[in-house]
Amino acid sequence: MTDLRARLADARLYLCMDSRRATGDLVPFLDAVLSSGVDIVQLREKGLEAGEELALLEVFSAACARHGALLAVKQASVAAAASLTVAALLVGFETMSPLGFRDVLVLRAGAAGAFDRAEV
Repeated sequence: MTDLRARLADARLYLCMDSRRATGDLVPFLDAVLSSGVDIVQLREKGLEAGEELALLEVFSAACARHGALLAVKQASVAAAASLTVAALLVGFETMSPLGFRDVLVLRAGAAGAFDRAEV
């Protein structure tokens, strides 16, 4: 079993969250949840401009690196544009290739949303 697969197998808590723009406490919040047991975190906020999303992913990525957590992104193109260097979890229904990525785990979701296959 690869390190990424082992980390995913051990993961128990997945947090999908926005940028906390309204409260202005993104970094302290990420540090708090990641130090309290969140294993995987994903930025999910509709209406973000590409530059905004990439800047936020840098913050998420740094927090995940500090805490040894996984960072989830939905699209391979976003992971590539963000130049993610920590483990990235790509989740989606479309076919994605890990080629060209460093430390990327690709999951394909079945019709019921359950993950049916993982590749590194």
